[in-house]
Amino acid sequence: MSIQKTFFADGVHAEILTHLAKIAGLKVISRTRSMTYSERQRNLREIAKELGVAHLVQGVCNAPADQVRVNVQLIKAQTDFHLWAETYDRS
Repeated sequence: MSIQKTFFADGVHAEILTHLAKIAGLKVISRTRSMTYSERQRNLREIAKELGVAHLVQGVCNAPADQVRVNVQLIKAQTDFHLWAETYDRS
């Protein structure tokens, strides 16, 4: 992934965390802590147990040509089932 794409993906990650943290009663792990899981392939149940959470948000940013695609999913860690998923496409 290019530096620009990595920078963009990190920015999207920070924005999502900021917006989620504004929701009362929602436990949001810090960006620094969550970034430790970004490069490792691990079982979602293990990650959720380590963090003490029941649900995880994960996503991918792609930038084909002059477009940006952000795919985000909310996953119930215990069952590994998607509770919600959305793809956002922008110029």
